[in-house]
Amino acid sequence: MDELIFESPELKTPTHVSDDGRFLLFLQRPEGHSSDIWALPLTGEKKPFPVVQTRYDEGGGSLSPDGKWIAYHSNDLGTRQVYVASFPSGAQRTRVSTSSGAGSVWGRDQKSIYYLSDEGQVMAADVMVALGQLRVAAARELFVPEGVLTGPRFLGFDEARKRFLLMTIPDTPEGGGARTIRVHTNWPAIAGGAEKR
Repeated sequence: MDELIFESPELKTPTHVSDDGRFLLFLQRPEGHSSDIWALPLTGEKKPFPVVQTRYDEGGGSLSPDGKWIAYHSNDLGTRQVYVASFPSGAQRTRVSTSSGAGSVWGRDQKSIYYLSDEGQVMAADVMVALGQLRVAAARELFVPEGVLTGPRFLGFDEARKRFLLMTIPDTPEGGGARTIRVHTNWPAIAGGAEKR
């Protein structure tokens, strides 16, 4: 049975539920303003609060497995860039992407962040937390989905089986195409990855 957990007039898009089920992350865009990242506690009073709220557009939003860090993207540098900040305060912000990025997700072991560059590359950056501080290594390209006209979008990631689920718009002679869902498998073995539809 459906249950109403929060209601407001602003446009909202859910992005992630924490592994422990305590928080729902969502984007909220008041009319005429940029989008911000909010969190809604799923227990207790269920009162939402802003996590990343600036004059720029923030997007995405995924919590680390331990629930202490949030990965998201922002256009504060003119292009979309991936950042990590502490949760729930949104402080200790660290840039992850090297040129551009969006759609970030965490590895299950919390040692990697995966994201998509604006050029359509699937990227990975190693992360490490020491003494409460997060350090990020330079991001590296994993593969480029084949035949993509515009940047892909993450739908899911199965780390155990090394599979990415992406939504893409394939390149066609007409210059566009219908959205396609692709599962990219075996990407560590060969450049470009093997794909199934």
